[in-house]
Amino acid sequence: MAGRAEFTSRKFSSAPLSKNESTEISSLILTDFRRHLIAELQSQWKNKELHLGSKAMKFDYKVFGTAPAGGRSLFISMHGGGNTAPRVNDQQWQNQIKLYTPAEGIYLAPRAPTNTWNLWHEEHIDTLFDNLIRAAVLFEGVNPNKVYLMGYSAGGDGVYQLAPRMSDRFAAAAMMAGHPNETSPIGLRNIGFTLHMGALDNGFKRNEVAKKWAFMLDSLQKDDPEGYLHVVKIHEGRPHWMNRQDSVAVQWMAAFTRNIPAEVLLS
Repeated sequence: MAGRAEFTSRKFSSAPLSKNESTEISSLILTDFRRHLIAELQSQWKNKELHLGSKAMKFDYKVFGTAPAGGRSLFISMHGGGNTAPRVNDQQWQNQIKLYTPAEGIYLAPRAPTNTWNLWHEEHIDTLFDNLIRAAVLFEGVNPNKVYLMGYSAGGDGVYQLAPRMSDRFAAAAMMAGHPNETSPIGLRNIGFTLHMGALDNGFKRNEVAKKWAFMLDSLQKDDPEGYLHVVKIHEGRPHWMNRQDSVAVQWMAAFTRNIPAEVLLS
């Protein structure tokens, strides 16, 4: 980062370290990194808009319940829309802000930086979400082991894609009414994953694909009983809009907690 001397100029970069020295230097590096994160992200969090190069991601959030001793939960909820006019995606974002209500935690809905069909799984999303989680930990007391991902329609497409490839950031994820495109469930081994789909949601064969994913997840868990904890719910009689029957996914996810040290999740 700017303003920091190269590590190669420091004595510890070329000399053997004792265990105590290694612990001390690790702590100093983490403290330095946290200080730089605060300097970089504080104003962006306050303004509810994160930046990465030419991309900007607005967000809004609501706080529910009393903060537990270990810190609040964070639910990142991605809106639908996609390859359409910006005003339509803006409306989808505003709808997503009001869509779910956790018993406890920060419910946060970001506005996708682009208006493309794959708006939630373009390359910049990973880094923006990393910084979103870091900022929530630093400025809102979020427990980094209780971060959850969810999304509806095009937001569900994003869950299918991001949950496996960013599984080191989430305790659980919930996919609602989306399509996975080319992705695979293999990366979901260590997080909870729930899939909700209307039985009549035949656009892009979403309902058929959801059933295939149920089979794949069942098979993965059969071969690896300690991994791939999942629930797939096909809502009978429901089309693309499930009339909030999928909201049970919020409570289901909240039961999952990671056990990764906070300093690792902030790195």
